[in-house]
Amino acid sequence: MAQAVNSDQATAYTQRHVHNDYTIAWVTILEEEVVAASLMLDQTHPGLEKIEGDDNFYKLGKVDRHNVVIMRPSRAGADAVSHATTNMARTFRNLRFVFLIGVGGGAPQEPVGEDADDEDLRLGDVVVSFQENENQSAHGYVLQYDYGKYMSTGKFEIRSYIRKPQPEIINCVRGWKVERLLGNSMLQKYIQDSLEKIKQSGTKSLKRYRFPGWEKDRLYKVVNETIGDLETNGSTGELVTRLARESEIPIVHYGLIASANAVMGDGRKRDELRDEYGVMCFEMEAAGLMNDFPCIVIRGISNYSYGSKNDDWKHWASLTAAAAAKDLLSTIQPTSIETTKTVIAILDHKSIASYYPKSV
Repeated sequence: MAQAVNSDQATAYTQRHVHNDYTIAWVTILEEEVVAASLMLDQTHPGLEKIEGDDNFYKLGKVDRHNVVIMRPSRAGADAVSHATTNMARTFRNLRFVFLIGVGGGAPQEPVGEDADDEDLRLGDVVVSFQENENQSAHGYVLQYDYGKYMSTGKFEIRSYIRKPQPEIINCVRGWKVERLLGNSMLQKYIQDSLEKIKQSGTKSLKRYRFPGWEKDRLYKVVNETIGDLETNGSTGELVTRLARESEIPIVHYGLIASANAVMGDGRKRDELRDEYGVMCFEMEAAGLMNDFPCIVIRGISNYSYGSKNDDWKHWASLTAAAAAKDLLSTIQPTSIETTKTVIAILDHKSIASYYPKSV
């Protein structure tokens, strides 16, 4: 079960809600992600009854003008996440938008040109599965890089066909991006508010959600040929010299997120997929979720997708991703959500939900 957050950190709301009051699904995987999401709640709501067979963890509340269901599956894995989201859609039948929010591994590149700051991907930065010009990638917003076919040449050809989110949610992300470009982002405030909640809570374990410090952000050079032992995963142990980053406030990047059933831990493969497809981030759940539940994926960068991994940035990256999600939700009008097809209707269309009860 997720670590508890002091109830004083979000305004308690005693009015009884019903299942159909909730329209936003906030899907998490790790305990750190659940805690970070909980820190973003403006109100906390009492729990509600679940349908039979639903063993998900839920935390209910309000973010800005939206009633939100924070969900964590009882088991890990892409199939388990999809099954858990099905149960969530059956329990909360008025959900309209699905967001998959948490940590991922970055695919940094050397920044060039006038947009160098935006191209410089650092630990703690946020990547959103969105591309303004889909022609940049034939695979849309998420690339399932372990799905494809081995050709006679021995080359593995990726054949990824991930469903795109509804046009309504894409337009909301597009509008959010414009607001950020105009300087109307509340991301910094949401991070600072969460850090103040952590300070007031007095809970020692929550202190891990603070900024780790740029001295702990180390990117190592990668070699193309295999040298030394396999544990290096292409890393030479030599640090890459990068532009100085003074502010701890994360940069939000928009681009292609790669998903597979295994952790990306090879710097050479990371760079290959980055260069060929424009991948910015790696994770493990989106591909299994999006064919049933088209969603927006928001990932805080906690490592650089090679063998040299540690947990120094996992808590902070969970927090920055959650703050970015709240920043997005604060720009979405409730009317934009009300006109969108429900998640359960999408399942009914796929002849999945018709076997289950129609009410809780």
